[in-house]
Amino acid sequence: MENGFKENEEKQAWADSSEHEVHAGKPPPLTCNIKTTIERYKKASSDSSNMTSITEINAQHYQQESAKLRQQIQMLQNSNRHLMGDSLSALSVKELKQLENRLERGITRIRSKKHEMLLAEIEYLQKKVLNHIYICMIKRIYMCVYIYIQCLFSLSVLILQMLHHHLHYGKSSFIICFTGD
Repeated sequence: MENGFKENEEKQAWADSSEHEVHAGKPPPLTCNIKTTIERYKKASSDSSNMTSITEINAQHYQQESAKLRQQIQMLQNSNRHLMGDSLSALSVKELKQLENRLERGITRIRSKKHEMLLAEIEYLQKKVLNHIYICMIKRIYMCVYIYIQCLFSLSVLILQMLHHHLHYGKSSFIICFTGD
């Protein structure tokens, strides 16, 4: 469909040129069609060679990137072996000292982080214990208040009973009732 569109454009270009006469319904001369076909072929072949070169460039780029990544992986694996204490025979005294310093700094950071985490855990546990103590104290206070209210209620019931008894039986019986005689 795209080629048909190009052919129509080429016919229009031929029709617009001042060198040729356009006759309604007649196709352009054969020489013109051959020239345009040759031009299209040249353009298409140059495009495909450009695509090939782009593909080759991309392949080279990916090969270079792959080689860099393989080299980085190898370096990281060697570094990891050294940190684990393996493959140390290839290292010089200076490199061993650098590795030792690096490990000491790492251990210092690890201990610092561990200390920080332990302090945070201790603080959390202290808060948890204090919260538990606080809750226990509140429960005891509520229990004491509850017992106090129960005592007050019992005492008020007793006083009401005594007052009731006093009103019905007189003053002397109130004293006897109160003193327990």
